[in-house]
Amino acid sequence: MSKKSNKPKVADPGQDHDREHEIIDSIAFLLSVIDASLTGIGYLKPIRNDAQKIIDFECVFANNKEMNYFQGSQKQKSSEII
Repeated sequence: MSKKSNKPKVADPGQDHDREHEIIDSIAFLLSVIDASLTGIGYLKPIRNDAQKIIDFECVFANNKEMNYFQGSQKQKSSEII
């Protein structure tokens, strides 16, 4: 009859390292697909006041197409002021 050990199993550090690389590769692939899009893609996080009403948005992520659009609209707004 074998006796079970009460020692906690220690994860193989190599497994964690491999998993981290898989995640990094997946993120890099996803970002390359998003940046290749001909459409602007972005994520806006709502900013809320004390009453939890949305009062503004924070741009958390925007692909190149989206960034170019907004930079162009900022230049247009600047020229409208002058």
